[in-house]
Amino acid sequence: MVLLAACTAEAPPPPPPLARSDVNPNAFVGTPQEVAAKAQEAAILKAHPEMAIRNGPELVISYRGEPLVTYTDNPQGCDRYIVERAIEIRDPDSGTLEPIALVACHFGTTTNRYLVLPNSGKYNVMGDIAASPNGRYLATTDSTVTKARGAFIITQWPNTESRAEFPAGCKNIEWQSDSALTADCWRSEHPNTVNPDESDAVFFRAKVWRDDETWRMTATDWLARDGSPALSNRPYPLLAAIDKTGVDAPE
Repeated sequence: MVLLAACTAEAPPPPPPLARSDVNPNAFVGTPQEVAAKAQEAAILKAHPEMAIRNGPELVISYRGEPLVTYTDNPQGCDRYIVERAIEIRDPDSGTLEPIALVACHFGTTTNRYLVLPNSGKYNVMGDIAASPNGRYLATTDSTVTKARGAFIITQWPNTESRAEFPAGCKNIEWQSDSALTADCWRSEHPNTVNPDESDAVFFRAKVWRDDETWRMTATDWLARDGSPALSNRPYPLLAAIDKTGVDAPE
């Protein structure tokens, strides 16, 4: 009888599933990165109360003080919505500089970033992004899912469908004036010119400026792959951006 009772006893229930941050230490929720991001967001919202407010898990994004959209933290979608930056653009109607929110959507170990546009739409951001001091230009990485993805582009706000495109990748963008900037860039002679992992990729500190109607780029210093100064006898690249509109069809 004892043996029979032991054979028919119900198995204990399985343990509850662990939170994502426990399963994978690289997840965002529950990490020091989340604490730091929330502190940074609080400072941004304090400086720009007309752009966004936080109500617990709800993030209300506004433009010129008028609510556009509400994002709510949800384990089935974005575990956390975080405002990472305020980007000041020139409002085409009033001519004044207005902040728009750069929002990060964290889910598991993945993060998507985008600007919340004045029409509540999203402009995907794949890397660094910076607006010119007059708010008329955005310099960033092309985020379209096409052969141009990863190229360095400059768009004239608010027409984000048109862009001046360079066959290079860039980060650490710093505007020096309304028509000139510097950045750390790279390019390759392979078909994927913006792949920094190509064996022939070169890295350089770049100067980018608007010459009449054309955006141009040249190197001012060579860099090593890690961004430190490097020596080279090769001539500096001199590139002219190609003006494009819409989406390039992938090859």
